[in-house]
Formats: sequence, C-alpha cells, structure tokens
Amino acid sequence: RVGENAISVSKNIPPFDNSAMDGFAVRAEDITNPPILLTLVAELSAGQISSRHLQPTEALRITTGTPIPPGADAVVQIEWTKVVDKNRVRIERAISAGHNIRRAGEDVQKDQLVLEKGRELHAAELGVLASLGCKSVAVYRMPSVAYLATGNELVEVDKPLEKGKIRNSNSYALYALIRETNAHPVDLGIAADSRPELQSKIIRGLESDALLTSGGVSVGGYDLVLSKPRITKDLGVMGEADWGEQLHRERRSELYLRQLSTVRRR
Repeated sequence: RVGENAISVSKNIPPFDNSAMDGFAVRAEDITNPPILLTLVAELSAGQISSRHLQPTEALRITTGTPIPPGADAVVQIEWTKVVDKNRVRIERAISAGHNIRRAGEDVQKDQLVLEKGRELHAAELGVLASLGCKSVAVYRMPSVAYLATGNELVEVDKPLEKGKIRNSNSYALYALIRETNAHPVDLGIAADSRPELQSKIIRGLESDALLTSGGVSVGGYDLVLSKPRITKDLGVMGEADWGEQLHRERRSELYLRQLSTVRRR
C-alpha cells in the first residue's frame, strides 16, 4: 500500500537513554583503574526504571533496552566483569562516559520526517509506524484493473481442449502483471467475438479504474474491439494502442482503455 500523508514523529525514538548491552550501569570515573570492586545495589530488566540515584563505587545490573538509572553514565558489558558475590561485582576494564548507551532520539528525533507522502509501505515502514504508536494510517486505495480475454477460439485452462481451440493463457499473465503493480485484478473472463457480449463485458470493466483487453484489435472481420464502428468509441472511452504495422501483423496485442472522465485514484 501507499501512504497518503507524510508522517513525522512527536517524540524521540528511543524516548530515553537506554543500555545497548547486558551488563552493569556504572559511573565511568569510578573504574578508571581496573580491576575494581563495586557494590551491587539493584537489578533492572527492560521495561523497569530506577528511582535510585547511583552513588560513587556503586553498580546496577542492567539488561539491553533498560533505561539508564540516574547517576550512571556508562554500561560495562557483562563479558568485562566478574560477579564476586550477590553484593559485589569486579569491573575488569576501564570505559569512558557514554559507553554502551543509546541516547534518546538516536534512531529518530522529535519532529523528524520519517515517511514522506506517497511512500510504499513495506515491512520496515510498518515497523517504524508501530514504534510511533500508529495503529492505522491513511493510504491510497488500490486501483482496480479489469482484464478481458476475447476470441471464439479461447477456452479456460481447466476445460477440454477441442480441435481449433486454444487455452486462455493471456488472462493469467495479465493477472500476474496487475498484481505486480499492487493493483487489484478484476477478472471479466472470456468474451466471444460478438458485439453484444463484448459491449456488455467492456461496460462491466469500465466500473474499474482501468481495463485491459487481449485480442480483437486487428483489422479482421471478427476483431470487434477496435473495429468500425468501434465498440470502445460508442462507450465513451478511448484506447491507447500501437497503430503501426506491427499491430496489424500480430494478433496478440493488448489494449488499455480508460474512461475519458478523470478517475481519482484514491
């Protein structure tokens, strides 16, 4: 789907400073000369916050994504530590302030444009929208494209193939092509080389945003789609086709019909 509106964020993402690693929240100035023992004062997991202000020589066990507690300015990853007992941890490497901390707004800053108008919405975009708290967004309506195969010689693929007949393969190719463009396909089936039947099915097709026909656009006696008097012209539509010599040489061609009135593709 395609987004109808531009999307900006009203808050920072992430909304708070948080730990980038499992480990221990510390004050970097306390561990400039490792190894050093710090007092374990608490443990936090993702989704929890601490009201305790970390004091000198204290450490707090922390998991990835957990908000940084007040007073801490770095996180030592667990691989650089050794828990001595339930009250003490040994820090074996010095780190600088800010180490292993993801800052608020590091991914997306407040008021930043994240999705422009007309952006195709795929997995990544939907994930971003979810992180913004967007349960639903306005999108353009998928255009509907009707398709019609024409010809007395055509039979459906699951029907017996009688002498002189061929299977309707074009409709399946058109269906796939329409889906590839993210449009909604509308199957009109097969129309025989009959002016009333063609006119009836084309009228149905014009209820869609666009109509594709296969066959019936050469100059033979049974090519009725663009014959004179032209069915399409009688219905107030115009066709875009290659009127060069190749159109007259090849039976298999496609005609794109559209209503002369403007169709709002929403």
